[in-house]
Amino acid sequence: MNKAIRVGFIGGFIGIALIGLSLTLGLSSCHHGLKAEAYTAYVQNPANHLKRTITTSDLEFSMQYKPYEYIICMENRNKDKKYDPIKRMSSLRGTAWFNISFKRTNSQISVLRYGLSSLAEYNQRLNYYLNYAQKDLRLLYDGDTLRPISYEFENNYNLAPQETMVAGFALPGKASHPEKNMQLVYYDRVFNSGIIKATFSTDDINNIPNLIY
Repeated sequence: MNKAIRVGFIGGFIGIALIGLSLTLGLSSCHHGLKAEAYTAYVQNPANHLKRTITTSDLEFSMQYKPYEYIICMENRNKDKKYDPIKRMSSLRGTAWFNISFKRTNSQISVLRYGLSSLAEYNQRLNYYLNYAQKDLRLLYDGDTLRPISYEFENNYNLAPQETMVAGFALPGKASHPEKNMQLVYYDRVFNSGIIKATFSTDDINNIPNLIY
């Protein structure tokens, strides 16, 4: 076989091998990865046990665990070119994040406005969620009781029936992500629903598909 033919044969073989590798990786991604829209839908689907709903006599609480990739998807829905997902991912390492949403059962009225006797009472409720509710949140993790390192109340200004608190917790030790079962606990002192709990298992967290960027 002359040199030209031999080089051509080897080049063709490498090309076929690369195509085969690409197909293999593509199939792997189909089975183990989801694009942003499907990924966020997976995380928000209660069937996957990353979102827990607890109903009391007149309130519904939803506790949503938020993986780092989910946070990135939600923060960059408009695909801002200046948004740096790698830098953001690095800043999230070693933490666990949750949304705690609540609303009146079968009501379209903001829970903060329900059953008010005065404007002062509304302001008192709002002030609690803006400035004090984080003291009633904790995360039970591998024998440790963790308090929020970050908290935000997403005030929707009565434009929607649901209100949401966002809380982040620093994981103990050198864990870069949650490695133990977690139980999120909230004491509802405003509407007297008592202690609201939601457990998130490592099995469910480890089953979360990869995000395809």
